[in-house]
Amino acid sequence: VSVVRAIELADHFTGEVDPEWIVLKDEIATSINENSYKPEINAYTSAYDELDIDASVLAMGLYGFVPMDDPRFVGTIKAVEDQLLIKNTVYRYLTEKSEDGLEGHEGGWNILTLWLIKCYWASGRGDDARKLFQVVRKNIGATGLMAEQVDPDTLESLGNHPQAYSHLAYIDAVIAM
Repeated sequence: VSVVRAIELADHFTGEVDPEWIVLKDEIATSINENSYKPEINAYTSAYDELDIDASVLAMGLYGFVPMDDPRFVGTIKAVEDQLLIKNTVYRYLTEKSEDGLEGHEGGWNILTLWLIKCYWASGRGDDARKLFQVVRKNIGATGLMAEQVDPDTLESLGNHPQAYSHLAYIDAVIAM
């Protein structure tokens, strides 16, 4: 995505694009599609040599690396939903340790839940997007501020509070819907 954006900027501002950037863009895309997409689970994975799902792969559709209606990406949305959507909040990934490598419980990520909502919407699953969005709205505290994470059992805010990325993702989801 960074290389694509650099190409777009160069073209816009100078009208010239280094041909090596085009080659690099294609090489990266080919590598990701050949190594990160796993047909046996019909999803993009968190690493080339693994079958684990990381919800950050939702960014692939959100930033235009792969079309939202591409069957590989639709499968990726489903994999995130099946494996990481727990009690209406999306975990980045599930391991024995928390995302920061420390022992202990972390919650689901508001930004990732909002990304899933946006992916639902863009892939034609409007009812699912609206339903999950209503849950997120209810989880926002009395101050109207969102935390980085939420405990799905208690709805307690976890992590950084307030979290700008959560608010930006919320606004982005509202605009998309």
